[in-house]
Amino acid sequence: MGKDGIGQIHLKDNPSYLGQGTINFALILQIVKELGWSGFANLETDAPSKDIPADMQKNLDFIRNLQRAGTHF
Repeated sequence: MGKDGIGQIHLKDNPSYLGQGTINFALILQIVKELGWSGFANLETDAPSKDIPADMQKNLDFIRNLQRAGTHF
């Protein structure tokens, strides 16, 4: 498919928080980076604690921490 065939990326690891389920996000984001793709990523996450703002922040923090570690779009 290549980078030109990707419109946007959807990140989810339901019913867990991002990074606490079965998906290896560091690997996935590294592959996306190696493809040279840049664009939007949507977080499609559950709210395990039922506190939607807090759970969304936790998931967003996880992705931002991966970006700071050098794994980013």
